[in-house]
Amino acid sequence: MLNKILDKYYGSGIGNNIIIKKTYKMIKRYFLKDKIVVFNYKYKNENISFKMKVNPKYSNVDEIIYFEKEYATKIKKLLLKNLKEKDIFIDIGANIGAISLLASKIVKKVYSFEPVPFTYKRLLEQIKLNNSKNIIVVKKGLGSKKEKIPFYVNKYDQGLSSVMPKKNYKKMFLEITTLDDFFKNKIEKINFIKIDVEGYEFETLKGMKKTIEKNHPKIILEYSPIFYKKIYGKKWYDIIKKQLDFLKKQKYSFYLIKEDSVEKITSEDFFKNTIQEDIFIK
Repeated sequence: MLNKILDKYYGSGIGNNIIIKKTYKMIKRYFLKDKIVVFNYKYKNENISFKMKVNPKYSNVDEIIYFEKEYATKIKKLLLKNLKEKDIFIDIGANIGAISLLASKIVKKVYSFEPVPFTYKRLLEQIKLNNSKNIIVVKKGLGSKKEKIPFYVNKYDQGLSSVMPKKNYKKMFLEITTLDDFFKNKIEKINFIKIDVEGYEFETLKGMKKTIEKNHPKIILEYSPIFYKKIYGKKWYDIIKKQLDFLKKQKYSFYLIKEDSVEKITSEDFFKNTIQEDIFIK
């Protein structure tokens, strides 16, 4: 009964107050059960949908989906405008699958890379829940070379885990490969790539040089300058500039992803902003 009362008033009237919203979430945590959230979208003239089982006790992604019933809205809108039925879509840092599941309803095949064990397990559960047959899940991280790297896991929110050492995070080692190596014996044409790997984006780009040269895929990149400064130190500018210069040589342009549109930017604009942004590269 309490759950129904809280749900009824959350986000409307007095329930729109930021303090009330935060209090609502705190109260709800004591009564939470897993919840199925259904996502509905229109692709061209067709309705597509998928569902996800979420619980805020697992991650920030779960919390957003649980309370807001949506996630990564800007990216999803962009994908709905740009994905095609015959595409091969690569989701690097798939998390629990919100983007992979959407893409799977449109494209021919999805490769979802998710190396964090608990998140990987939950991704498989979401795929099973939707009976998705065209998603291939790979329990590996992607970077610039084959190696095992130290990785720091947030036990309360594994989606926040990253290559950056953090106090009170559990240290583990991840198996890393490159996208070039993964696809070297495959003949599939890669059409679209999404990269969201908590600060490891430009190492991942290094490892897909041949893939980019061969396929010229569209790319969605989470750009996190604060992370890069912590990971690379004073070298961060030169490392990222080198990758951006490579993309420019491949005739790519850069766009800031906004709510309902994209805004063209230059490679120099990457260094003017310090906040995290989603970038469309095509």
